[in-house]
Amino acid sequence: QIIQRLVYFALGKGELLLFKRTETQPAIVTITEIEAWKRKNKRKLSNFLWNIATNFYTYGNYFTDYVMTNDRKEVADFHAIDAHNVRAEKVNPNSGRIENYYIATFEQSHDWKKYTIVPAFNEMNPTVKPKFILHGKVPTPGNPYYGIPVWVGGVEQMMLRKRITEYYSK
Repeated sequence: QIIQRLVYFALGKGELLLFKRTETQPAIVTITEIEAWKRKNKRKLSNFLWNIATNFYTYGNYFTDYVMTNDRKEVADFHAIDAHNVRAEKVNPNSGRIENYYIATFEQSHDWKKYTIVPAFNEMNPTVKPKFILHGKVPTPGNPYYGIPVWVGGVEQMMLRKRITEYYSK
């Protein structure tokens, strides 16, 4: 329930409230191209953002998969991926970045023998790959691979409360 409340808080009343200011018009106006795109993708966008927020608060990470158009000027498709099913490749010592992610394709069991390799988003050259994964997390010193969920800080206190309750119930 706590995670669900955090997700509701993070999403607010609407998705992607984007505006721009112009020098000729000091008032904030909506960007018509983005509003049209939001209307076209409303159902998918709601699920996408819900999955991102839920993964972020549950696992401390979110992963999104993007497919570009053939000319690589626009995003043709996008999905949120369950963070539980994604693993990062070892950081490349030459580039200093994670270059690929592994997405497990589970059928009956949680067997990591079946997976798909998808390139990581390259912020230096974003259109180099037709398909890529964007990984979101709060950067943590000493942990280049994954973020830490916010609830981890309360685990010791929860264990202590449990022991105190057990002690007084005896």
